[in-house]
Amino acid sequence: MEAEGYDLLPWQGWPLRPFYFPKASLEALAGQLVRTLRSWACDSQSKAPEELAGELGLKAEALESLDYQGAFSEPSFTGFLRPDGFLYPHSYTVVELNFGNGLLVSQAYADLLAEYHTQDPRLASELKIPRPFERYLDYLQSLVDEKIGLVGILACASEYETIMSWEKRVGDMVRFGQELFHRRGWQTVILHEDDVEVVPGKKALSKALGQELDLIVPLTINTTFFDSPELLRTRYRHWTGSRVGRTPFFSPLSALCVDKGTLPWLTPHLASGGDFSVEIPFTEPPTEERMREYRLNREDWVLKRAFDGKDTHVGCSSHGRVWNERLAYALRAGGYVLQRYQSMPTTIVPVTPDGESIEWLEVSFELSPFLVDNAFAGGIVRYAPKAEGLIMSPPPENMGLGVAVAV
Repeated sequence: MEAEGYDLLPWQGWPLRPFYFPKASLEALAGQLVRTLRSWACDSQSKAPEELAGELGLKAEALESLDYQGAFSEPSFTGFLRPDGFLYPHSYTVVELNFGNGLLVSQAYADLLAEYHTQDPRLASELKIPRPFERYLDYLQSLVDEKIGLVGILACASEYETIMSWEKRVGDMVRFGQELFHRRGWQTVILHEDDVEVVPGKKALSKALGQELDLIVPLTINTTFFDSPELLRTRYRHWTGSRVGRTPFFSPLSALCVDKGTLPWLTPHLASGGDFSVEIPFTEPPTEERMREYRLNREDWVLKRAFDGKDTHVGCSSHGRVWNERLAYALRAGGYVLQRYQSMPTTIVPVTPDGESIEWLEVSFELSPFLVDNAFAGGIVRYAPKAEGLIMSPPPENMGLGVAVAV
């Protein structure tokens, strides 16, 4: 389907309303998760690169090149994230963190869906649909002491090439995200690490435009910076902190330390919340000693990439031979975690498949709230017909996408 010239997900029937969730639960989720991350960051900033890298399974050479101590100590380090997880009546289970890793596309999608829903004047007047991208822009402005003119949107060169191969839908969301920047009167330029000139004591300069950059934000995850850590110590040293010259860099490359591979280390820092709790399923890197457990009880486990890319296999919906092959590869290659499987929550969604009739569909769903400046700022809900072992990213053919509203 298409909206205002932008391609969306393949037609699965429009949801006739947003997804409503208790405001108190979403506020508790935001507060507890941010406190958990801050506690972990405070503890981790004092660790030597070798120790922190050993815990996370990252390259010590990469962490030695980053100013993660400085980044972890900044309040803005936890200022923007979009976890993926399962919301139940009294808890939220975090299965992925999506921390500071270029969330422009999913935010833009949420804002585009908000525009769709508010075309109904009754809904627009009765209930304000959150606009997470707008909240994101408000937050970015709060990080800059002056008026923003030009924003650099960073994609590491090797990932920059991948952008060119993205399907039109994803490219459209990048374009719509840039449009939302432009509505603020902010100019944008998509750039990679060699498109910036840095002069000591001055703002970073866009080589293409010959203009100073007031702010730099990520477009892609930028994990491929870790593939050549020696360059972070030399040619790209100016990319290793929270500023590029005098230009703020939000969020910095140190955010790459927070992903699925970090979840085991967050668990001891989980903040208590009374009647509502944020939970993390048991997560661990695969080991030879545990392979028998993973093979014999595959219905209890999910295999995921720890930091870089998507490669998810749910044991209960995987063929035994394929599951065993992926386990062997993960153990051999490294960079994976095993996570205890948990069934998604379910709900009933009214959809219209043809614009005229209404169907009530029982679905499994995953909630991804945008947490901006430590508060709920909207969210997206991925849903598909109820089933066990669903993988929502990348999206299955029968997945729908809606927006989350706090009530």
